[in-house]
Amino acid sequence: VKVVFSENVQGGIILGPTFLGRSKTYWQVLFPPRQTEYLVMASLTGAVYFVFLVALKMDVLMTIRAAKSTWRLGVIPFLASFVVILALLCLYYHPQQISSASLTIARVSVSCLMSLSNFPVVSDAMLELNLTATELGQIALSSSMINDIILWLFIVMHSFTSNVDVKKSIALLGNWCLLVFFNFFVLRPTMKLIAMRTPVGKPVKELYVVLILLGVLVMAGVGDLMGVTFLMGPLIFGLVVPSGPPLGTTLAEKSEV
Repeated sequence: VKVVFSENVQGGIILGPTFLGRSKTYWQVLFPPRQTEYLVMASLTGAVYFVFLVALKMDVLMTIRAAKSTWRLGVIPFLASFVVILALLCLYYHPQQISSASLTIARVSVSCLMSLSNFPVVSDAMLELNLTATELGQIALSSSMINDIILWLFIVMHSFTSNVDVKKSIALLGNWCLLVFFNFFVLRPTMKLIAMRTPVGKPVKELYVVLILLGVLVMAGVGDLMGVTFLMGPLIFGLVVPSGPPLGTTLAEKSEV
């Protein structure tokens, strides 16, 4: 993992506010204000398709089977990190400009986010290193998947409880259940049907590929409209699309770069 991401991390540190980003002239030349909106939109679009492709390549059933025996590796490190970070924030983080209630929420939120490993990042590292089929890779993937499930629960619970209106909270939870149901019981059979109708050795029709890739953006928009996160929709959508030939490999070849 260090070999794969060392160059990316070093490049981010050098270009960021730690070194070159401290120069206002450099920052205005590289990231002028008039181009910021386009750069943000391009980065969000790239993140959406990155999450979709990572989920597309995953063998979900194998990872879930591994999670039955390795769930402790996902829960115990999270709880230990959460307790330590929360304790440090309670000791050293005392801003004066926010209320005590908001401060408690901020401490808990920061502790939660810093304690969780990111499933798309871990899975991408395992794919790059060809470790997804190994025991070590399955342990890492199942642990990070459990961490992501915990994060999803926190996000949904936060969105559910942040609404003062009970009807809106119930509607939000119902919409998310409907989204998951639609993905697994409507879109997944449709994707399997497309794969079955594709003759052996023949490429998937271009129309199907375009519609699926457009569907990724639609799922991102739906997730954002529901008020949770725009990455949740593409992640679920990628998990329901069958991996491997002909559909999964064709989508990866067409859009991975």
